[in-house]
Amino acid sequence: MTSPRDGLQDLELSNGYRMGEFCVILKERFWRNYLDTESNGRMAFAELCQVTKDMGRAKNVKGMWLKELDHAATDFFSKTEPGLAAMTEMDLFRDFIVSAFGSTLQVWNYLHMDTSRTGMLLPPDFEDACKTIGFQGNTGYVYQCLNTDLWKNCVARRDFDPEKHPEPQEDRAATAPGKLHSSQSLPDIRPKTSPHQPRTTKAADEILKTSLQQIKMRRAIEEKHRKANVGMKSLGELKTLLVARYGNLFSAWRQALDLDGNGRLSFGEFCLAMRDLGYTGNSKAAWHALDSDNDGFIQLDDLDPETEHMVTSYRDAATDKFGNMLASWTDMCKDGNGVIDKATFAAHCKHLNWTGNVGLLYASLKNDRTRKHMSLRDYDTPAHMAFLRGDYEMITESKVEVSTDFLERNSNSFRQRWNRAQATSQIAAREESAFNDRKKDKASNDIESLRELLLKKYGTLTSAWRFAFEESENGKVYFVQFCNAMRCLGYAGNIKKCFHDLDKDDKGHLLLEDLDAESADIIKSFRKLLLKKYGSYIKAWAALDYNKSNSLDVDELVTVCKYIGYKHDAKTLFRCLVEFPGKQSISMGDLDPAAMRAYYRGDLEAMSPQEKGAAARKKKEEEMLMARKSMMGADDLNSLKMELMRKFRTMTAGWRFGLDIECNGKLSYVDFAKACRGMGFIGNIKGCWKELDDDDSGLITFNELDPDWYDKISSFSEKLLDKYTSYESAWKKIDADKSRAISAEEFVEVCADIGYEGTKKECRQLFKQLLSPQETTMKEKDLQYGGIVTMAVNRGFRMTMKDSDLLSKDDQAKLELKRRATVAQMEKSKVLGAKDMQSLKKELVRKYGSITAAWRYGLDPAQNGKIGLVDFGKACRNVAFVGDVNACFKEMDDDDSGVITFNELDATWFERLSSFQECLLGKYKTYQSAWNAIDTDKSNTIGCEELVEVCAEIGYPGSAAEVRLLFKQIIKDQSQKFVAFEDLQFGGVLVKTVTGLKTADFDDDLLTQDEKGAALRQKRATIAAEELDKVMGANDWPSLKKEMIKKFGTLTAAWRFGLDVASNGKMGLVDFSKACRNMGFVGDIKTCFSQLDDDNSGIITFNEIDSECNKQLTAFHQQILDKFDTYKIAWQVIDENGNNELDEDEFLQICKANAIQGNPRYLFRQHLKKGMSQITFADLSGVGDIVKDTRRAALRHSSTLLPAE
Repeated sequence: MTSPRDGLQDLELSNGYRMGEFCVILKERFWRNYLDTESNGRMAFAELCQVTKDMGRAKNVKGMWLKELDHAATDFFSKTEPGLAAMTEMDLFRDFIVSAFGSTLQVWNYLHMDTSRTGMLLPPDFEDACKTIGFQGNTGYVYQCLNTDLWKNCVARRDFDPEKHPEPQEDRAATAPGKLHSSQSLPDIRPKTSPHQPRTTKAADEILKTSLQQIKMRRAIEEKHRKANVGMKSLGELKTLLVARYGNLFSAWRQALDLDGNGRLSFGEFCLAMRDLGYTGNSKAAWHALDSDNDGFIQLDDLDPETEHMVTSYRDAATDKFGNMLASWTDMCKDGNGVIDKATFAAHCKHLNWTGNVGLLYASLKNDRTRKHMSLRDYDTPAHMAFLRGDYEMITESKVEVSTDFLERNSNSFRQRWNRAQATSQIAAREESAFNDRKKDKASNDIESLRELLLKKYGTLTSAWRFAFEESENGKVYFVQFCNAMRCLGYAGNIKKCFHDLDKDDKGHLLLEDLDAESADIIKSFRKLLLKKYGSYIKAWAALDYNKSNSLDVDELVTVCKYIGYKHDAKTLFRCLVEFPGKQSISMGDLDPAAMRAYYRGDLEAMSPQEKGAAARKKKEEEMLMARKSMMGADDLNSLKMELMRKFRTMTAGWRFGLDIECNGKLSYVDFAKACRGMGFIGNIKGCWKELDDDDSGLITFNELDPDWYDKISSFSEKLLDKYTSYESAWKKIDADKSRAISAEEFVEVCADIGYEGTKKECRQLFKQLLSPQETTMKEKDLQYGGIVTMAVNRGFRMTMKDSDLLSKDDQAKLELKRRATVAQMEKSKVLGAKDMQSLKKELVRKYGSITAAWRYGLDPAQNGKIGLVDFGKACRNVAFVGDVNACFKEMDDDDSGVITFNELDATWFERLSSFQECLLGKYKTYQSAWNAIDTDKSNTIGCEELVEVCAEIGYPGSAAEVRLLFKQIIKDQSQKFVAFEDLQFGGVLVKTVTGLKTADFDDDLLTQDEKGAALRQKRATIAAEELDKVMGANDWPSLKKEMIKKFGTLTAAWRFGLDVASNGKMGLVDFSKACRNMGFVGDIKTCFSQLDDDNSGIITFNEIDSECNKQLTAFHQQILDKFDTYKIAWQVIDENGNNELDEDEFLQICKANAIQGNPRYLFRQHLKKGMSQITFADLSGVGDIVKDTRRAALRHSSTLLPAE
C-alpha cells in the first residue's frame, strides 16, 4: 500500500467545521460504521481517503492525516490517537446518562429527552432536554456525534444506543452481510463512574436494578449458547474434520471443496463448501489464511502443499510418458475390467520411475476408503469425463495455445482436432476388423504365417533363406527375387507389403536378419570370431577341421566352439549352418559358399564383401580409438608438462610452440587459457595458472615453467652476445658453410668457442631444447628465441638482433641506403638473367641448391652424363640465360668434343664424387650390395651422419666436414634430409661417363645369363612359397619364426606379446599351443615344441628361441644393472628430458656415454614395439624380465648375488 506521505495533494474541508470538530464527529459516528469495517482496530490512509470521498469531503485530507491522525508516522491510526482526544465530551455524556437513569432507554422513554413524542430531537430540543436532565457539557458536540445521518438534522432513539434500541427487521434485512449500518455503534464497556454523577430517585434505582438483571440474564444465555456450539471454529479443526471424514485432504478437496474439478476455489465456492461442512468459524478469516498469495483463489497447494506436490509430480510423469492421463490409465488397466488394485498401481509407478509414496498416492486418489480398488473416476476426473464422451485423446480437456498464424490456428481448432481424432479411431477400427478377417484366413498372408510356412517346408529359416530366397549368395534379396520366391511358395498375401514390412529400414533389399534376426546374429558372431582369430574362412576351416575330414558333426562343432571361445549355443549354431534338417554334418560351403569356391579355384585369401567390410570397419574403429587415446588431454600441471614434452619433445619447444605462440617470452592468463584448451587440457586452468605464477605478476615466463632450462638458455644467450654483440654477427660466424642451418656438432663447437660452461653432452641437450619440433638442425630463429626468453625475465639483458642496431641513426640510414641499392641491383640482375659462364653457374646453384643438382635436373634431365649444344641451349633458356650460348658452350667444352660432361662444369666436385664412387664400388662391387650394407636400419634412406660413418668405413679421404658438403651435393634438393638409392646411382652415371668406371647397379648384373635365369627361378619359387605361407599360415618352426617377425617386428617383441603373454619367462606346451593357434600356425605343434626344447625340460625359454639375441640382451642388461643397480634408477638417469621416452639417437648417445658394449642400433630395435619409434620404461624392464633367468644362472655360476630390480 502506498504511504500517505508519498505524493498526495493537500485537500481542505468544504463545510464550516473546524479540523478538530470534524475529527471528533468522525471518530464516534463512523469509526465502526465506515472506517473500521474489518474490526481490526486500525485504519490506513487509503481507507480514510475513500471514506472522506463517500462523505463529500474532498480537500486537505492529507493535511488532516499528517497533523491530526498519524502522529506516530506508522501509516495507520486507531481510535486512541491523540488527535481524537476531543471525544471526551461524548464519553462524559454517556457516563452521565448511565449513572443518572441506568440506560439510554430509560432517559428516552420517560420523556426526559423526547418530550414531544415525535421520535426525534432537533438541535434546540436536544439542548433544552440536556438542560432539563442536568447535563452540563458541550451539547453541540454531543449532538453532532449522535447525528449519524448527515442528510437529516435530527437525532432518533436508535442513535442513542443501537444495541438497546435495535433497528426494525426490514432495516436489518436491507443491511449487506459483513457491513454495519450507519446507525450502529460499539457497546459501552467503560466503568460506570463519572465526577458529575447526580442524585437518583427511588424509581430510577428500581429501573437500574431491573436493567442490570436483564443484562446479566442475557449474558448467561449467550454463554450457554456459546458453550453448546461445538462446531469447527478454526482452520486446524477444519483440516482434522476433512481427514476424518474423507480419509485424506486430497479426497476431501475433490469431494467436498473442488466440486467442479477445475482445481481451484473462489470465495463464493469456499463459503458454500464451509456451510455444507458446518464450519462455524470466521469463513473470511479462514479464506485469507488459505489464500496466502492473494490471487483470489484457493488451490490444493494452499491447503496441503505436500499432497499437491506429490499428485502434480505423478501427473507430470504420467503425462510425459503417455501423453495424457487417460492413456496412462489405459496402459495400467490392460485387463479391461475398469478398476485397478494397489499392486498394479505400484508396478505402474515403478514403470514411470516415479519415486514418491505410492501407498499415500493410491489412498489419496481412491475417493472411497472402503473400496480396495480404484476406478477411472477416482484416478482422474477429466479423464473419466473424456472417456464417457469417447474422447480417448482428451481433446475436450486439453488447451491449445492460440497462434497468430491463421493456418496453424485453424488447424488447432477444436473441431479440426476432434475430426482428426475421430478419423484416427475409425481407421484403427477398420484395421482391427481387417486383421480379424485375415486371422480367420488360414493361408499364408503375413510375415508370421510366412515364417511358419518356411519352417514347415525347410526346417529352419536359415535353410529357407539359402534355398528359397538367396540366389546369388551375396547375402541380399531384392524385390524381384523376393516376388519370384513368394509365388513359388504360394504366398496369398500382399507381397509388396510383406517386403516392406521385412525391410524396416528401407534398404531396398532384404538380409537374413530381416527374416530371422536371432539366427543371423548367431551366424554373424561366429563368422566375426573366425575372421578375428584366423583372418579368413579358409584358414578358419583349416583350424576347425582338425581331423581333416572336410566336415564337422555337432559334437565336433561343440568342441571347436568351446576351444575358440564362442559364447552362443553351439548346437543352435549347428542347426543354423546345416544345409537341411536331418543332415549330420556341415562343410566349408555351409560356413561360407564363396570361400568354398575360392578354395577350389586356389584363391586362398578369399573373403566375402561382408567380412571385408567388417574387417575394414574394425580397423577404422581401432584407428579412431588410438586417435582418441592420443588426444586425451592433461588435467593438472604435471600432466600438462608431460603433454608438452610428448607433443613437442622438449620443454622449450613446448613453451615456444604450445604456449608462447606470439614468441614474446611471456604469457597472460587469457593466452595461457587459449593455449591449454588448444592442447585439449581438461583440468583446472586457473589453478595451474596460479601454481605457475609464483610472483603474482599476472604474467608467466619460461623460468616459472622450467627454471633449470631457463638458467642454461639465459647463460648461453648472455655469453653468445658478449662475444658477438648481435645475433646477426653470431650467425654469420657460426654458419660458416652458409647452409642456413647448424648441426649438433657445430653447436657443440660454438658452445666451446663462446666459453659456455657445460660438457658436450649438456651442449647437445641444450641444442635439442632450442630446436623446433621434428627438426634436426638449428636455424637462426631458433638461436634468437633463447634471447627472447632471457629478455622477458632479465630486464637488464640487452638483445641485439642486427649489427645495424648498434649503429647511430645516421649510420643506420647510410646502411639502409646501401642495402636498398644492393637489393635493386640484385633484382635487376634477376630480371636480366645470367650472361656468362660464371653468372650461369651462380644462377644454377641458386635455383637448384647445388651444382650437382643443377646438372642432374637442369642440364642433364635425361641423365646421360653428357649434353650437347642443343640440350645446353634449352637448359640455358630455362634459366633465363641472356648471354651468348655458343660462346659459353665453347668455354665449358675444354676438349672440343662437342659435348659437355660434369667435370667440365665443376672439376672440384667431380673429383670428390669420383673418389667417393671408386671407394664405394671398390668395397661393395655393386650399388645393391653397397646399399644393403649401408642401410642397416632398412629405412631405405641414409642420413648425413650415417654417410659420414659410411665414408670412414669405405676409406674416403675427405674430412667429416667435407663429407657433409658431399651429402648436400648428392641429395636431390636442399630441403631433403636423406640420401636415397637412386642418388647413389646417379653419382656413378656422372663418373662413368668421364672416367669409364665400371659400375653395376644390382648383383645380378655381375652374373652370366644362365646364372641370372637360375637366380630368377629361385626368386620366383621363394616368392611363391612366401605367398603360400602367408595364405596357409606357418607349418614349421622356420615359417613360424618368419610369421612372428612379420607380425611383431622382432623375436623379442614376439616373445613378449605373442608367446610369453603372462611374462613368466618360460612357457609349457599348452601355452605354446594357444600362442601358435592365435598366430594361425597349421603345422605339428608338438614337433615344433620338441625342436625348440633343447634340454627336454618340458618348457621353453627365450634362450631356446633366439640364443644369439638372448646373449646380447643379457650382456646389455647386466651392464645396465651393474652401473645403476635397478632399472628405475637407470631410467631416471638416462631419460634426461623427462618425457618418459627414448628415441634411437638418445639411446645411441646413452650407450656411447656409458660405454655399453654391443651393437646399440640392434639393441634399440630389440626393445621396440612394432610401429613405435621410441622405447619406454616398460620396454626396458620388460626385456629385462626376459633375460632375468639367464642372468641369474650366470650369477650363480660366478657365485655372485643378483641385485634388486
